[in-house]
Amino acid sequence: MRGMCKRVKGKWIDCSGGIGENVGRLNPLQVNPLPTQTENDEEDEYVSTKSALSLHMNFLSTFFKLYFPDITTLQMSILMETIEELYKNYNIDWETDVTKIKSTEFPIMENLYYLLEDKANKPSEHKKDYETLRSVIRGLAIGESRELFNGYSTIKIDNSFVCFDVSALQNSNENIKRCQYLNILRFCENLAFRDRTEKVYVACDEAYLLIDKKIKESIEFLRNFCKRCRKYQAGLMIISQNLVDFLSSEVKQYGQAILDNSTYKFFFGTDRTRFS
Repeated sequence: MRGMCKRVKGKWIDCSGGIGENVGRLNPLQVNPLPTQTENDEEDEYVSTKSALSLHMNFLSTFFKLYFPDITTLQMSILMETIEELYKNYNIDWETDVTKIKSTEFPIMENLYYLLEDKANKPSEHKKDYETLRSVIRGLAIGESRELFNGYSTIKIDNSFVCFDVSALQNSNENIKRCQYLNILRFCENLAFRDRTEKVYVACDEAYLLIDKKIKESIEFLRNFCKRCRKYQAGLMIISQNLVDFLSSEVKQYGQAILDNSTYKFFFGTDRTRFS
């Protein structure tokens, strides 16, 4: 892939953290603007009347479930309430037009961490939950994954062929890889849906990373992307090593929809059988 990118004079972006001119960061707390819509969208079951922040809160709920699979319903409610408060501290609410906000004007992970720390240090019936959430978020904010998730978005799309490289994350925790993969796809979705006159093609390799039987929202995100992209003159290529991952009983309703909506399907060596 790197060779292809070089031959077409594309842009290679390392999304694995670190420093350098080719390294890019996507701030998970930066709210994406709403996709462009037309009157024909009234028949689209996946078009939402929610605000940009409301849709982004749905993304963050999935993001933190992937990062912290054992989070309880109460802890998730507390976390979402804290994030809502954080956005209010930055003058961002349900009615805010996020297209008028610069990337450096959104909160970052360390802001969320210190807000949780402040709440954990105060008497409260949920003190232990705040302490747990603070401890979990620490890795994203000031700990081992800060280079990935803590900071303002730095990626600029100024090329017609762009590759997001996460190969350096291969030895990382599975939860970290899934979070970053979802984070990148969310960014790609915003690019694909921002302009109906612009043709965009998104290739999603190692798609199995978004399949978690306990967290169906991640593959649901991929299903919705697949369903809607054609309405925006966009295409989606999904590449994975194991077809069976998409058809397990827990996620089949989403995996089957992805397969059914594919215009072309190519299968290469889906098992260990050798044919002579």
